[in-house]
Amino acid sequence: MSVYDLESVSGELTRTAVTVGMFDGVHLGHRALLEALREEARRIHGQSVVLTFDRHPSVTLRPEKAPKFINTLEQRLAALDGAGVDAIVVATFDRAISEMSPREFFEEILLRRLKTAVVVVGPDFRFGKNRAGDFATMSELGLERGVAAVAIAPIRVDEAPVSSTRIRTLLRHGAVEQAGKLLGRPFVLEGVVVKGAGLGKKLGFPTANLQIEDGQLIPGQGVYSADAVARNSAYPAVASIGSRPTVGGTGVVVEAHIVGFDEDIYGEHIRLGFRARLRDQRKFASLDALVEQMRRDLETVPQPQPAFVPHPD
Repeated sequence: MSVYDLESVSGELTRTAVTVGMFDGVHLGHRALLEALREEARRIHGQSVVLTFDRHPSVTLRPEKAPKFINTLEQRLAALDGAGVDAIVVATFDRAISEMSPREFFEEILLRRLKTAVVVVGPDFRFGKNRAGDFATMSELGLERGVAAVAIAPIRVDEAPVSSTRIRTLLRHGAVEQAGKLLGRPFVLEGVVVKGAGLGKKLGFPTANLQIEDGQLIPGQGVYSADAVARNSAYPAVASIGSRPTVGGTGVVVEAHIVGFDEDIYGEHIRLGFRARLRDQRKFASLDALVEQMRRDLETVPQPQPAFVPHPD
């Protein structure tokens, strides 16, 4: 995979088909767009290029309204690479970019830096300061400079368009199966294993407590079946997200009991691919009742999906 920053990419490109966006989740709609991008690149005998950003525009413009992200940047780049594009350009979404008019963005970034011959966009594409430019704007600018503009139709699942916003809403409500359907793969949460209270081990169900990257979306509180990837091997797991009400917990904790795995992995990264929501978090009358429920939870956990090892795609 060739990944460039916006400042250093100019000499690496010649004639390109380009698409622009956050691509958070790299979901089914994004994949259709990337397929169209590759086809356009083949048609013009050029390179397929994805221009994406290191952060959501809201982080710079309206941080109080910035959404949690479905993917880390590393996950996003891996998924884009898996889609078979020739190059990925990562731009820092700063005030300078946010102040560019649609024409400035077109001239400076698409033409001068990315050597664009074709722009391929989705149905809700916007660009330039205050999102003033749309597909019609891009088409008009393209006509002036011999750049074709191509828009693809939205991808619909269950009679509604697939979007990152829709997926975020599903995940916030714990609907990981439906979110996975729109993503085309399980939703992945990853983090560094940190020390917890050690109660799970005392109860016979040791757990890995995850420290999640700041800003990443965590599914709604509940208990889930999951695929856990530790040290490049996959294991079935039960993941719990919540405040552990039975033992008087307060803050939300992400922890997973990894079946068949009992190694010291403090400080290491693991990934959880969420398969299904098993139940709500709830307060049990005793620790014995909690242990009995955990045994029942484990009975429902399938073997991990081979395709999940070792990367999210």
